[in-house]
Amino acid sequence: MATMTQSATNGEQRIVLYGVSWETYQALRHTDESRRGSVRMTYDRGRLILMSPSQEHEQHAERLGLMIRMAALGIDLNCMGVGRMTLLRKEAQRGKEPDTAFYLANEPLVRAKEIDLDVDPPPDLAVEVEIAHKDKETLSVYAALGVPEVWHYDGRSLRVLQLQANAIYLHVAASPSLPFLPMAEIPRWLERAESEGETAMLAAFLDWVRNELSPRRP
Repeated sequence: MATMTQSATNGEQRIVLYGVSWETYQALRHTDESRRGSVRMTYDRGRLILMSPSQEHEQHAERLGLMIRMAALGIDLNCMGVGRMTLLRKEAQRGKEPDTAFYLANEPLVRAKEIDLDVDPPPDLAVEVEIAHKDKETLSVYAALGVPEVWHYDGRSLRVLQLQANAIYLHVAASPSLPFLPMAEIPRWLERAESEGETAMLAAFLDWVRNELSPRRP
């Protein structure tokens, strides 16, 4: 029998169910709430997290995703966003809906395809925003899914995490996918969106990438 814990903090609601079968998880993925995106799911070997994100959570995730697109656009890099597409590996008994995710180096391999992680590579980069609730098992789920790079943002600082051969993520200074991007600057750009507006920030960010960062690339 499944057991449950529930919490609500700063506009986010979170329910954790234990003893949930893979089949039940798949059935829940096809409910109206899941299709609408109002509930985000993470499955980890019988533990199912249902999360309803706050406005702050979603704004940070959307802006980080837009900045990744702008960075790729600014240097003419292949980029395909898959948003909150559910990443699944049945044999690993894991499933995850990232806040947003992208194919960059592997974009040509999945372009115009119905992606299946049993045969296709996972996204090159996933974004994970954890502000009100933090789950120590989040990275182990991403590792089991084979995602090589995760950007983790807690509302103040951004960490770039790279998957190692031992299935552990290591904090690294530069993004493997976007190595030209000064990662320490990203939180300051997010702050600019609060004071200047999102459109003005993104326009300035793209100009910065094109005119300052791109010419410095080897």
